[in-house]
Amino acid sequence: MAKDSHHHNVPPHSEDAEQSVLGAILRDNHALEKVKGILRAQDFYLERHQVIYSAMLEMSDAGIPIDIVTLGDHLQTGGQFESAGKTSHLCTVLGATPTAENARHYAAIIKDKTKRRKAQEMISWLQEIVTNDHGPEEELEAVLSVFLRDVRQGPDQFPALKKVKEQAMETAEHLNDNMKGLPTGFAAFDHKLSGLRGITLLGAPPKVGKSVFALNVALNVAKQGGAVHYYDIENGMHFVMLRLLSNFYSKTFEQLRAEKDHAERWEADLAGKVPKFHLCTDYAQMKPDLIARHAQRVGAEKTLIVLDSLQKLPPLAKQRRDSLDAWLRELEQIKQDPSITILLISELSRGEKEAHYKNPSLGAFKESGDIEYTADVALQFLKDEKGSKHMVLHCVANRHGKSGKIAKYSYENFKYWRWTEVPN
Repeated sequence: MAKDSHHHNVPPHSEDAEQSVLGAILRDNHALEKVKGILRAQDFYLERHQVIYSAMLEMSDAGIPIDIVTLGDHLQTGGQFESAGKTSHLCTVLGATPTAENARHYAAIIKDKTKRRKAQEMISWLQEIVTNDHGPEEELEAVLSVFLRDVRQGPDQFPALKKVKEQAMETAEHLNDNMKGLPTGFAAFDHKLSGLRGITLLGAPPKVGKSVFALNVALNVAKQGGAVHYYDIENGMHFVMLRLLSNFYSKTFEQLRAEKDHAERWEADLAGKVPKFHLCTDYAQMKPDLIARHAQRVGAEKTLIVLDSLQKLPPLAKQRRDSLDAWLRELEQIKQDPSITILLISELSRGEKEAHYKNPSLGAFKESGDIEYTADVALQFLKDEKGSKHMVLHCVANRHGKSGKIAKYSYENFKYWRWTEVPN
C-alpha cells in the first residue's frame, strides 16, 4: 500500500518517495549528485529521513562511501542512530528501492510535497490572522508583505514561507522595541538599527572600504563570542589574514612584514581568542548547501555569515541576472534559521555620472533584481558630501524600522584596516 498522505489533517508528504530516494543513494552513491541540488534535509517530512539524508550529505562532503554499514557507523558516531530508526529502518529504506535510476523523479515528488506543505502552512496562518480581530494591524501587514513578496518570486519560494509566523511576530516585537539583532561593535549602528538582522546588504563604490567594514563587524562579533563564517571571493587567504592581524594587534602591514618571524605565534594567538571565526577563500566551498551546513554544524546561539561579494559568487544559472536572483533565493532559505544572520556585500551600478553615489537609493545596487524583496536592511557606504575624510553609512531600506543616515566613519585608523565611528 502506497504511503502517500492525502488526508486533510496530515500535511502532504510521500513516505514511499522519501524512502525510495534514500534507498537509491544507498544502492548507487552517484544518485546523491542527482538529487542534492534539488533536496534539502528539511524537504523530508519524516524526521528520521531528515537525519539520514543529512548524514549522507556529511559523508559525501567527507569523501566517505555510503552504504548501510558506513551510514550506520556514521549515525552511531554522531549519536543519531536511534533517531534514524536503527538498522531495521535502514534495511527498510534499502529494500524500498529496486533501482537507483529514478532518484531524480523521487526527489521531484518530495519537493512537490514540500511546496504543498508550505502553502498549507501559509493558508492556515493567513486564515488565523485574518479571522483574529484582536491581533495588531502591523502583524497582518507583515504577513501580507512576506506573502506577496514570495508569491511574486514564484512557487519555488514556498519553502521560504515556513517562518512567516515568526517573521510577523518579529515585526510586532520590534514595534515594542523588544527585538535586538546581532551587535556589530559600532555604537551608532547598533543604536539606530538594533544590530544586524536577517539579510543585511552593504553596497559602496569600488575601493572605499566596504570589505574592511564587513571584516570589522565580523571580527567584533567573533570577539563577543559569536560564530562567524567569512567568505572572501576576491582576496586570498594570506591577504585576509594580514588584515585580521593588522586590525587585531594594531600593526600596519609594514610592521607585520618586519616582524614576520612572529607571524605563526600571532595567528595561533588570534585563533585562540576568536575560535569561532572561520575564514574561507576556497571558491569550491562557496555553494549554498555547503554554506548552510557549515553554519548549522557550529550549533552556536548566534552565527554571522559574511559573503564578499554577491556579484563574485559562483554562478547558479547561465544568465548572470538569473544567477544573482538564485543566490538571493538560496540566502532567503538559509536565513530561515533564526540563529543565522547574513551580511552580504554588493557592488553598486555605475549610472550616469554615478549620481546615485550622492543620492543613496535601493536601485543603486548593481543588477539589483530581487534585492528589494530579499534584503531586510540595505546599506550604502558613501563619501561624505562635504569632502571630509569621512564615509557616511546610509540605510536605504529597512524592513524593521526607519531608513536614513546612520553614522560617519573615519579613516583615522585605516592603516590598521579598521574603521572608526565618528561620534555625533
